[in-house]
Amino acid sequence: MAGQPENSPGEEQVRELLLDCFPIDRRKRMSHEDCVQLRSRLISLRSEDVPGALADVLEDLLETHSTDPNDAEAVIRYLNASGEGTDMEFIRKQWGDEALDKAKTDEKILRTAKMNEFACLDKKQAQAIVEWLTVAKTWPELRGYTSQADAALAYWRARSSS
Repeated sequence: MAGQPENSPGEEQVRELLLDCFPIDRRKRMSHEDCVQLRSRLISLRSEDVPGALADVLEDLLETHSTDPNDAEAVIRYLNASGEGTDMEFIRKQWGDEALDKAKTDEKILRTAKMNEFACLDKKQAQAIVEWLTVAKTWPELRGYTSQADAALAYWRARSSS
């Protein structure tokens, strides 16, 4: 795209891996605008739509994270199916024990929903997500989400090797 910095070799390799691991016949390419809209709503996808939509969103972010980082952090949070990385102590200090209990319950519900959605992804796709997360962790726009990215990486590494 014109006006954008050239992609690093890592990003290009990840793009190729995404294209290889998420077969083209399972995908209906989305526009950049659709990808941006979906970034914060990935959890609402039907399981059968996850592979294609997720691949499009991840590939789009490789190209646009520096020029259109809106809701990029939501993708990191979505990929974190481990339930780790949320600062529960901050929630307790900021809003009290009742909010903490609600946050823990919500995390458990989200974790179950994500694991059900991610069940359709195979080891190669999990490895592509590992590579994407590794590259995404280097983006300045996501600096504040290191603990979420680390937790997501641990989950996807385990998925790719099991």
